[in-house]
Amino acid sequence: MKKFNLLAVMALVLTLFSACQQEELDVNEPQIAGAREDVPDVYTENGYMAFKDLLVLDSVLNVLSDMTREQQLQWELSYNFISVNTSLQPLFEKSEQLKTEEEWAEFKASNLETLKWEDDYSFDYPFVHTSLVPVLNKDGMVKIGQSLYKYNKENKIVVLDGDYSKLAQAVKTNESSDNVIVFGKEGTLKAASNNMITDFKDDYTDFNTDGDFIEWSSSRRMRNRLYCERFTYRTESGMWHGGYRINLYQQAQKKGIFGWKNYYTKYSVQNIYYKENGAIKVNDSGKHYSAEVKPSRSFNVWTQITDASLFEIPLSSISRPSPINFSCGSSCRGFDYYPIFIDYQD
Repeated sequence: MKKFNLLAVMALVLTLFSACQQEELDVNEPQIAGAREDVPDVYTENGYMAFKDLLVLDSVLNVLSDMTREQQLQWELSYNFISVNTSLQPLFEKSEQLKTEEEWAEFKASNLETLKWEDDYSFDYPFVHTSLVPVLNKDGMVKIGQSLYKYNKENKIVVLDGDYSKLAQAVKTNESSDNVIVFGKEGTLKAASNNMITDFKDDYTDFNTDGDFIEWSSSRRMRNRLYCERFTYRTESGMWHGGYRINLYQQAQKKGIFGWKNYYTKYSVQNIYYKENGAIKVNDSGKHYSAEVKPSRSFNVWTQITDASLFEIPLSSISRPSPINFSCGSSCRGFDYYPIFIDYQD
């Protein structure tokens, strides 16, 4: 009954919320934010969440990670906001009811662009990174300081000065320009601006490069990936900040009649040890559980603002830390929470 009530509330909320949302990304007529000196730490703007800086965003994500789905939904409603996670829940639920290959084929064809497909039966959120999913809207957007972020399947776009009108061209071309950075999953970043370097290594660093699934039984498997995501933005006071977040990506699957597929489960991380550049940053013997989620979960290990400048965008200073040493026990409900030992060293 509890699950039914949550879905009913979500359906009502999504119906009401859709009345004030547009199907396509509107980059022509954004509302004007309040005076910068009056901007709070957390607020909504044009249908997306906005945060004072990376540390405020990180704090909110940490709080949300300890919430149930019901509590997360209440948090969203308190800001008159609907996350992409909430928006996609009806699709996740529908995928649980598919019984035949024909139903799966029709479901995939109908949601080919809405989800990121790994094969015919397994999918993920439609973004290059998923750690910000709890605060991204359905278009993959969030604001940090004055800078506007948009996540896509293969990259993320950052409009440094927050000029909403510049987003349409960046979405169309997937190329950087003045005050616009396109962080790609692969290749190099090239940005045209007086204060930017012209070459920047890709944003996605997969420490556990193979990302292979570990099988618990003939019907359950799980994979873990440690990755670094870099950020740069302008604060409301006009300072340029650069930083990064180290995340552990977890994805569990179960084997059905037609193959491996995602399913609702709860993840756990325990005995976390993280060291970078010779300094121990995390040594946590506790155990951390997620809410019941699908199709994956990203657990934040460490967040760092590495540089602040009044005059230059700190791109060159936010390369991923090296060397690092990371270990933990990773598991999920389908593994009876028995920890898989994860270990990485540069």
